[in-house]
Amino acid sequence: MDRADRTSFVLVVLLVGASIVGLSRLLPHAGAAATAPLEFREFAEPTAVSIVLGGEVEHPGVYTIAMTSTLADIILLAGVDPCTETPVIQVDLFTSSDEATYQRVDINHAEAWLLQSLPGIGADRATAIVAHRTSHGPFACPEEIMLVESIGEKTYEAIASLITAE
Repeated sequence: MDRADRTSFVLVVLLVGASIVGLSRLLPHAGAAATAPLEFREFAEPTAVSIVLGGEVEHPGVYTIAMTSTLADIILLAGVDPCTETPVIQVDLFTSSDEATYQRVDINHAEAWLLQSLPGIGADRATAIVAHRTSHGPFACPEEIMLVESIGEKTYEAIASLITAE
């Protein structure tokens, strides 16, 4: 056997050995496909999620954020004190059917951006709430939010458990 033949023989042995080792690695997985078939289900991707922010933050409460929001976005919303060495922030995700415990939004003190975290309260309604509070004084009770133009009974019912008037 000359040198070229020996080199070819060694290469063939190496390839066969590598194939055997590769197959032995795949064999446990080959049986798994037969015993547990994969099911592919399509789920509608939510575009927004409600979260409860609490802990060492300036603005605890319920926020509805886009699914594309980052942790940094959430921390900015909560108003973490930059002087806090290691702030502890509690973030709870929930669906509309979940019972969540959270701090209510005080409609007498909340800024417009915080009011917008309430379901059905966009920028225009939040601005209207602040304007009404500024011109007429604080709300005596949460129900008085219906005195704000564009906030009716249906909107109030959606946010009643989320607000307070202190």
